[in-house]
Amino acid sequence: KSVGRVMGIANIIGFGTGLVGSGLLMRLKQWDPKDLQLVYAIISALAIPFTMGSLHYCPTDTHAGVEVSYEQVLGASYNATSLPTLIGECNKGCGCTTAFYTPVCDGNITYFSPCHAGCSEVVMDENNTLIGYDYCTCTVSGTALPGVCGTTCPTTLWTSLAITTTGTIVGFAGFAAHAYIYQRVVSEVDRTLAQGVRSSVTRALGTLPAPIIFGWVIDKFCTVWRVSENGTQ
Repeated sequence: KSVGRVMGIANIIGFGTGLVGSGLLMRLKQWDPKDLQLVYAIISALAIPFTMGSLHYCPTDTHAGVEVSYEQVLGASYNATSLPTLIGECNKGCGCTTAFYTPVCDGNITYFSPCHAGCSEVVMDENNTLIGYDYCTCTVSGTALPGVCGTTCPTTLWTSLAITTTGTIVGFAGFAAHAYIYQRVVSEVDRTLAQGVRSSVTRALGTLPAPIIFGWVIDKFCTVWRVSENGTQ
């Protein structure tokens, strides 16, 4: 959550800095449309390398039953399977489902839920607050803690933040030049029509198909589906 807030604030700062700064620059220079096209092309080219910042990320948690099998976690050799599955020998009698994702952690391994970790007892403190689970047949220690294990990589976070913020500033710096171009290459009476055509094309080629494409990609590569009690995904 804190990472999301930091990245969100950084993107807002980058958006404002790039947009306002480029707008002031356009106003001071008073470039003609031909020069503005060159400026916009250069800014767009400079923004491309910063998209590589998304490839700079912290490693994700290792999920038992998804990336590794329970047999691999426990170092057991019985009924070893080639592909990890959420239901294994250690929890096959627990009646586990994927209706709710309630992760628990043991060491550096995250489990889908206390049920999938094979836990049979809840551990509470003196204030009746949940602090862990016990008698877990799928964990190495026999216990589990609520939540994902998580990884800490502050250097990666700040490096990615710097790349993303700089890329946002550079990327949005071209917006002012783009707006100036289509307003100055058409006559004043046609500017409203030009704005409408531009917005329609942008939505038809970008805004509308993008959610469909990303949704298809997510569905294609999803490894664990949430299945409700009535069997629907």
